[in-house]
Amino acid sequence: MGMSQQNFSKRLQVGKFSKDEYNQMAEILGAKFIFRFEFPDGTRI
Repeated sequence: MGMSQQNFSKRLQVGKFSKDEYNQMAEILGAKFIFRFEFPDGTRI
């Protein structure tokens, strides 16, 4: 991802990643990154 393992670990601990970085992680893992709100009644946006 263009950063050291140490920097990645620190950012992972505090959750400081951009949407693009989350998408890049998902692509590397063969997954899909989905960002949404989910309400108690099941509504997702």
